[in-house]
Amino acid sequence: MRILILNDHLKVGGVAVVCRHLCKALAQQGHSVVFVTLKDAEQQVDFPKGVEHLNLGKLPIIQRFFALKKLLCDPSFDRIISNKDHVNLVVGLCAFLFSVSQRIIGVSHTVPSTYYARKKSLKYKIFIPLYRLLFPYLEKKKVFEFRNVSEDAAKDCAEFFKLQHVGVVQNPVFETNPVCIETPYAQDKLNILACGRLTSEKNFSLMIESLSLVVEDIPNIQLHFVGDGEELPQLKAQVKRLNLEKYVIFEGRKEGEEKYPYFYHAEFLWMTSFSESFGLVLVEALSCGVPVLSVDCPYGPAEVIQGGKYGKLVSGYKVKDHVAALKEFIQSEKKERSYYKQGAAPYSYKEAAETYL
Repeated sequence: MRILILNDHLKVGGVAVVCRHLCKALAQQGHSVVFVTLKDAEQQVDFPKGVEHLNLGKLPIIQRFFALKKLLCDPSFDRIISNKDHVNLVVGLCAFLFSVSQRIIGVSHTVPSTYYARKKSLKYKIFIPLYRLLFPYLEKKKVFEFRNVSEDAAKDCAEFFKLQHVGVVQNPVFETNPVCIETPYAQDKLNILACGRLTSEKNFSLMIESLSLVVEDIPNIQLHFVGDGEELPQLKAQVKRLNLEKYVIFEGRKEGEEKYPYFYHAEFLWMTSFSESFGLVLVEALSCGVPVLSVDCPYGPAEVIQGGKYGKLVSGYKVKDHVAALKEFIQSEKKERSYYKQGAAPYSYKEAAETYL
């Protein structure tokens, strides 16, 4: 099959990572993939054989739109996959204006009811009514088939955008061979990993506040943040205010294989997000045989770690509850790596790629 995959850019975020994995996964299955980015916010990425990358973001906006139209109308593509709501909006408008006949899979990657509730800027006040107007129309005309990345997120998506049906696809996650991966951590420490964009949605400040109430009882604990983002100055200020400089390490952003050692050698992954449609880092941890401590937010964590089978879920956002859960999880007996790896099996390249076809 010849497959067209669309996203806004490659620069930041879990969706960009998912797109790169999806390209690689489909190429491994023998498909020819054209990966298109719509914004000029690129970084150097080595794509495997069978994947062609087109950066339309370098074109002036009018030329970009007509280049997109040419791709969408190209009959040689057997499957078109569009990612993120705002990209789906642009692709949908193009499909509507130019009567594109090829059916497009539009993947949301968000929990709309909670994600957009925190977005107060003018652009979202414009976009949300457009989503609710255009998406049902495109579904009715059978131009778009909508998908999300977990069962509950798909239900939320259908209700929020007023769609008849939203299916589910699986995010492919890297497959590691952890032999001889050296630890990036001090070996006399109890190393806990927090991974993701440093944004308000991830609620990392809750981790830092909870940690401050644990260090006296567990003095060898160290929390490692892998990622960057706009919240970095505030999080660093919080660490300084609570005198946690020797307990919290900001490792910066890590790409691709750079991340493997941080997952593989961590005691566990910690997540405190307000919402996660999927939670890519959860599966990345499990694929390395590492358990997860996560808030039971809507909707990804409970589904990925199967209600606590592969880690522990914490209800709500009270600091005292997270302190208690952190202490309990540290002291609990962990299973063999092979056990946690079972939780990542549905998201292997082969299994996940087939959900898009």
